[in-house]
Amino acid sequence: VAMIDIDYFKKINDTYGHLVGDEVLKELARILLSSMRTSDCVARYGGEEFVIVMPFARLEDAWKKMETLRRRIEEHPFLNGKLKITVSIGVAEYKPCMEISDLLLEADEKMYAAKREGRNRVIC
Repeated sequence: VAMIDIDYFKKINDTYGHLVGDEVLKELARILLSSMRTSDCVARYGGEEFVIVMPFARLEDAWKKMETLRRRIEEHPFLNGKLKITVSIGVAEYKPCMEISDLLLEADEKMYAAKREGRNRVIC
């Protein structure tokens, strides 16, 4: 599971307005959906957070996929080149007997670790 959060999203809303923020969210959602396997599940988790469930992906493979995705987002010209964004991503791996809530919490904690360590990175 990967938890993805747009870095400094509040600044986008404050500077450009919520309608622009909504367009950024939609554009990011399109990037996420087009980047993943058909077996993966991409969902908006709340606010500017997204979650991606990658069934049967090993942790190392999930990290590589998220690192490629992070770079794609960083290089993408949002709003026809008017804006650049970055994301912080936390990745957690399901362990036997683990509750789904614990898996999501672990991914969320790793995402916040990515933010503490400077943002625009993937932490497993």
